[in-house]
Amino acid sequence: GLKPIVEIMWMDFLFVALDQLVNQASNVRYISNGKVTAPMVVRVQQGITPGSCAQHSQSMEAILAHIPGIKVGLPSNSHDAYQMLKAAVLDPDPVILIESRALYMNSDPVDFDAPIETLGGARIAREGKDLAVITWGKTTPVVLRAAEEIKAEHGIDVCVVDLRWLNPLDEETIFEAVKSSNGKAIIVHEANVTGGFGAEISARISSRLFAELKAPVIRLGVPDSRIPASPVMQKALIPDVPKIVEAIRKLHAI
Repeated sequence: GLKPIVEIMWMDFLFVALDQLVNQASNVRYISNGKVTAPMVVRVQQGITPGSCAQHSQSMEAILAHIPGIKVGLPSNSHDAYQMLKAAVLDPDPVILIESRALYMNSDPVDFDAPIETLGGARIAREGKDLAVITWGKTTPVVLRAAEEIKAEHGIDVCVVDLRWLNPLDEETIFEAVKSSNGKAIIVHEANVTGGFGAEISARISSRLFAELKAPVIRLGVPDSRIPASPVMQKALIPDVPKIVEAIRKLHAI
């Protein structure tokens, strides 16, 4: 048969389908003892763009990553969007790919002849030795710009980890990046800080690398607020290059 690829325009509207995803699709392999699967892909877009109001701007990847049986990916560039979709199509379980509409206008090269990758795995987007910044989706290119700026202005060398997949989570790449980056880590995402997936990553880093950390893990996200439509007010909330640079500078000084 054909593989269903469902497109839901706004992540904010995905809640209408949560019963089918959370109670049915994610459970079918378990309750059938592996005899039945739900091989489907759901594409959604999320995030803050100028003029997007409170019902069209939420970042809710942590809610989905909390559900066993659902795989969750957030591409940060065109090539990953293509490759991760192909990997999702080949996976036997439900996969939700969360795209950022803020990245839709970006023009990145795509290798259409590259071999199809296995679903999962983070990517070291930038090598660095002074501290590690862990991020995903829309904030990845923002973090990369901040890393280049602080290297040029202050000589601080930042390792950038693009998680790509929250479930399955590539823990080993995270741990190795933090260990090789002076035991200092910042997690950046566009979701609210409270309950954001950065809290889970911070907990795992602190649990596994407690003795090797040189400072507490920093989480940088959106304050616990509804998202205004005004671009000026949005800018005050979103983790941007100046906010990330300042967080890096402060952590490096510890």
